[in-house]
Amino acid sequence: MAYKGRSGDIRTVGRELGARYVLEGSARRAGNAIRINAQLVDASTGAQLWAEAYNREIGDTGPFQIQDDLTDRIVATVADSQGVLVRSMATLIRERPVEELSASELILRYHFLMQQSSPAEHAMVRAGLQRALEREPNHAEGWATLASLYSFEYSLRMNPLPDSLERARRAAQRAVDLDPTSQMGWAELAVAYFFAKDYTAFHSAADRAVAMNPRHSTMLGYMGTYIFNAGEWEKGHNLVERAMSLNPHHPGWLYFVPFCYHYRKNEYEKALSIAKQVNMPYDPWNYLYIAAACGQLQLEQEATAAISGLRRQSPGFLDLAVVREDLEKWFADRDLREHLLQGLRKAGMEDSPASPQSPGMKYEKPERDAPNPR
Repeated sequence: MAYKGRSGDIRTVGRELGARYVLEGSARRAGNAIRINAQLVDASTGAQLWAEAYNREIGDTGPFQIQDDLTDRIVATVADSQGVLVRSMATLIRERPVEELSASELILRYHFLMQQSSPAEHAMVRAGLQRALEREPNHAEGWATLASLYSFEYSLRMNPLPDSLERARRAAQRAVDLDPTSQMGWAELAVAYFFAKDYTAFHSAADRAVAMNPRHSTMLGYMGTYIFNAGEWEKGHNLVERAMSLNPHHPGWLYFVPFCYHYRKNEYEKALSIAKQVNMPYDPWNYLYIAAACGQLQLEQEATAAISGLRRQSPGFLDLAVVREDLEKWFADRDLREHLLQGLRKAGMEDSPASPQSPGMKYEKPERDAPNPR
C-alpha cells in the first residue's frame, strides 16, 4: 500500500522491499464491469515474466466474490509449484551442478523434472537430494520431494531400485514428522499408501493434503488424480476440474482424469477430444488413451497412428501384458481396467510381447527435443 498511486522504477521498488520478484496490478471500473490487470516482474532486471487481464461483472454479491476468484487464479498461475515464478527460479539454477545445490534448490530442480520427466534428470536430482539431506537432515520439504522421486521408480518405472515404495513411505513419514503442516509430505504419504493399496490410510492422508492449501492447483490435481483412480469418481474429477480452471498453464497429465471420467461412461468422442489436448508426446499413456478411444469409435486410421507413435516412443507398451501391469498399479477399479484394455484390443493391440525393449524406456528422448512444459 505504500506504493499506491506512485510511479517508479520497479527495480527501485524491489530494492526497497528486499524482493527479487514483484507482483503488481491495477483495477478499472465502468458501471458493473471491472478490469483487473496483474503482472509479475523480475525486480533485478525489470523484465516482465507474466501478465494477465481479467474482465468481470460485479453482481449482487459485490466485489468480494471477484476478489476471491481472482486471488485463487493469480496464486495458482504465479505461485503454484508449476507456476510462472517457480519455472523462472528453476531456470536460474538449471545449469548448475547438482552437487552445489542446497535441498531447497534441488526442490526447484524437481519441479523442472515434473515438466520434462527425463530419466537422466530424475537420477541426478535423486542423488543430489540424498546428499543434500545428509547435510540438512531436518529439511521436511526435501524429504517429501525425495519421497516423490522414490515413488517415480515404481509408478513411472524411472531408474528403479529395490524397495521403492517402502523408501517412499519412510521419506514421506519423516517429512510429516519434521513438519506436520507439510502439504507435500502428506500428499506423498498418501501416494505411498495408494500404491500399497491401503485405501483407508490413503484417503485420510489425501484429504488432509488437499485441506492444507486448496489454492495449490497442481496439488489439487495431483491428489484429485489419485482420489479418482482409487474409485471416488466424482470427487476426484471435481478436484481436477477445479485445478484446471484455476491454472490455464496446468500440466498436461491433468487431462487423464477427465478422459477416464468420460471413457468409463462410454462417452468416447468426448474422451478422445480430451486425450488430444494432453500434448505429452513422450508419455505412452497419451498414445494408449487415444488408441483406446479410437478403438471404441472404430476410427481405424487414428488408432493406427496412435499405435505407431507408441511404437516410436515406448515400444515396450505395445504388449498389453505390460499395459495391464501398469493399469493394476494405477486403478483400483477392475471394470475400468478391463474397459481400457477392451478399447486397445479393438484398436489392434495384442496381449503377446511386441518388442524386447524394456517399458522403462518410456520417457527416454533426445535432450535436444524436449517436450513442452507439462
